[in-house]
Amino acid sequence: MTKDNNTEVFTFRVSLVDTSGNVIAEAEEVTLRQISKMNEFKKNAFYGTNWMLQPATIQKTQNVQGNVLVFCDQGEYYARALAEQIQHQDSRLFFVSIGKKFSQIDATQFTVGEDEEDYDKLLAAIGVNNLCSVYHFSTVNFTRTDVSAERYGEELHQGLYSVVYLTRAILRTIRDSVEFVLLTDYAHEVTGEEACIKPANAAFLAVAKSTATEYPNLRYRCIDIDEATDMETVLDEVLTENPTFRVAYRNNQRFTEALTVIEQKQESMREMEIKQTGVYLITGGTGGLGLQMAIDLGNRGARTICLLARKALPDRSTWQTLLSNRDRKLSTLIESILYLENLGCTVLLRYTDVSDRVQMESILSELKEAYGPINGIIHCAGMAGDGFLFNKNMNTFRDVVRPKINGTVVLDALTRGEKLDFFILFSSMTSLLGGPGQSDYTAANAFLDAYAPYLRKKGIPVQTVNWPGWSEVGMAVDYQVADAVTLFRSLETEVAIQALNEIIKYDLSNVIPGQINYDILQQIGENNLPFRLSPWLKKNLDRHISRHNTQKKQVAKQTIAPEDIHIIGKNDNYTTTENEVAFRYAVVLDLREIDIYESFNSLGGDSIHAMELLKEINAIYPRTIDITDIFTHSSVEELAGLIDKKRGIGKEQSDDKAVIVPDYKLSDDDIMSMLDNVEKGNVSSFDEAIKVIKSNK
Repeated sequence: MTKDNNTEVFTFRVSLVDTSGNVIAEAEEVTLRQISKMNEFKKNAFYGTNWMLQPATIQKTQNVQGNVLVFCDQGEYYARALAEQIQHQDSRLFFVSIGKKFSQIDATQFTVGEDEEDYDKLLAAIGVNNLCSVYHFSTVNFTRTDVSAERYGEELHQGLYSVVYLTRAILRTIRDSVEFVLLTDYAHEVTGEEACIKPANAAFLAVAKSTATEYPNLRYRCIDIDEATDMETVLDEVLTENPTFRVAYRNNQRFTEALTVIEQKQESMREMEIKQTGVYLITGGTGGLGLQMAIDLGNRGARTICLLARKALPDRSTWQTLLSNRDRKLSTLIESILYLENLGCTVLLRYTDVSDRVQMESILSELKEAYGPINGIIHCAGMAGDGFLFNKNMNTFRDVVRPKINGTVVLDALTRGEKLDFFILFSSMTSLLGGPGQSDYTAANAFLDAYAPYLRKKGIPVQTVNWPGWSEVGMAVDYQVADAVTLFRSLETEVAIQALNEIIKYDLSNVIPGQINYDILQQIGENNLPFRLSPWLKKNLDRHISRHNTQKKQVAKQTIAPEDIHIIGKNDNYTTTENEVAFRYAVVLDLREIDIYESFNSLGGDSIHAMELLKEINAIYPRTIDITDIFTHSSVEELAGLIDKKRGIGKEQSDDKAVIVPDYKLSDDDIMSMLDNVEKGNVSSFDEAIKVIKSNK
């Protein structure tokens, strides 16, 4: 026997003998590869969130002060009931309805349409420079229990896009802290007895999981209700002094989310036959995960597989040449298709946007006419989110949302009459956790999480998988997301495929396959999660922390003292605030020399560093700045000046001097473009960014 230590390959010479010792057959070389991870995927390797009963300890807010925005529900029942509770107090209420375009009805009533600029017009018309609270009730509508595919655009604008546009408008206009209360109905399957599930409402609530981490001055609460819950109970939660980030009410009972282990139930087990006739459709089929799904189906007997993609492959006549090039991703794609064809599969490549209903209808009709029924769908299509909401281009936001939300709706609408063996939606653990820069991706995947129970109530065999990263293919590899920064450990391809087959076998949905990274869970802190931990997981975390503290496994970071930092830029005449801010820049960016006039971006800062810097500065100057200030006042000198101004110290300085050039008027689009260029490193300063804008005029 020989062994290759690098590849875990064992080579044997094998002789087969009978009971008398006579040689029956011999094999000169038998090769086996050790797969060490295959058996790691075992029972209880699935996690998910359950809604657990938690009795309320409600105390009403007795004194709502300041300016209040109320986005009215259908019929305005909750909006008017809220107004009766708080309008007599020291507050000024403005009521907003979702309509076709912006209009001002009177001094306190407004309508906004589907354009983002309507929200800027709203704040301008109100004419205030601070808001106490936003109560967003627009998605509450008990008369609508289902939505046609054509109406989803309207649903998204009433909820998801409305809260996104409003958040961005407030960030451009309001500097003080604002509390958002997002109230909706039937967003989640809480008890399993809901009359309906509304996936668009789940996306509306989920976006707050990201924006709350990006902008600490914006505080969000999410409340999901049903029609059986009393008005008084709902308003008690809306006005409580002891809020919970996410709660649900069903028949007056209060529930909160908890992460827990999801067990496979033997009574749910089913055998899945992969058919040689008919077609299997994989969206995002030429991506890393889509290809692995195709290979697994081919290995299990599927003979016609359609890979749906947006980008066309090079002409087949060039494939042999391309295989010798250095584009590993393209080579892997071609090799995978050739492998499937060698198995005897017909691999069909079709190119379109999965959210384009007309094109998808044409493709599905062609497939069914030529190859038979659609047996199953694996919906892998998706784009990664990136960028803080304030800076994010809304076209990019829509590009992330479209394949998952609109694409899923289109696939459902066009196959509703088919007898599918399975319909798998590829979601992400991000929908549970949110995180900076992931507002679009979080909302889109939360929609998928709710769409599965929405369809399962109709008897359609849909399952959602909240994937962690895959360690060999997929977005986690493309964007180099390491295990060291994720709550769930990434999966090797064989383990992920086995996990998916277990999910299908046991009819599981809304589960995360894999293992929790307790080091990361400890770093995040239980109180900073958007959900609770089940008692079993809490006990495991406590044990991990105890072992960690006892064994002292982690090596502490090298500490930096203020005297270690060399500050340059002017002749040692630095203010106390400049010294403090420069020291925080040095700690976050791991630098020993700081030029107070150099921008945060040019010093090596990015969005993640910006979040760390915000935390450091707010520790010494609480609630003085928010994340947008780090981009708009990006040098130590500018940020220190802003802090002093807000604290009423030193010479009066203009908030606008970092972004406005005298006698040159910048539009909102100019400012957003300027921020994007600086953050991405296309320019080294705001002055240079303005010059670029002027030259493009």
